[in-house]
Amino acid sequence: MSNSTNGKFLRGIMLSSPVLVIAAVSIIFSVSVALEGKIDSSPTGSTSDNTQQVDNNEPADNTPSGEPIIILVAAETLYSQFISPGEINPEQYYTNKTIKVRGKIADFVYGSAPNSCWISLKTDLDNGANIICYFGNYVIKPGADIEIGMEIAITGTCMGMTNGKITFVGSSTEDIEFIPYDQNIEA
Repeated sequence: MSNSTNGKFLRGIMLSSPVLVIAAVSIIFSVSVALEGKIDSSPTGSTSDNTQQVDNNEPADNTPSGEPIIILVAAETLYSQFISPGEINPEQYYTNKTIKVRGKIADFVYGSAPNSCWISLKTDLDNGANIICYFGNYVIKPGADIEIGMEIAITGTCMGMTNGKITFVGSSTEDIEFIPYDQNIEA
């Protein structure tokens, strides 16, 4: 009798062991995710705590002031996320963060006073230009190599969307030469 009891016991363990293995694996996975931290609800699904890449694979770098870039994003992607928010609230996710936005120049003004120099980026196929980047106390150097349709990467602080336009302040770029605004020099 003892032999048949042992046989039933072993058969029971053999039949239930796959269920036990699956349960153990799911518990271990749940614990590891909890120890790593929460899963970020970013547009990319990335769990990185300092740099998010959206719509491109370029590496993170630093702004001229040494602040880390928080988000890398294409102009079209940024604009589409503001006009058609998905799982995230773009105002909360992007506003007041340092962002490097890449796109094509739709329009620009050289600037002749502080905060008068700006570049707008194309944001859709209809040549919409709904991202405006202001360059603070810098103006585009007269004679600088800049033209409509030129690909450019601009880093700045996103101020969110107002009246259909996404605004960046304190912007900078390495693609165009700027000079500090000087009231004594004509732009």
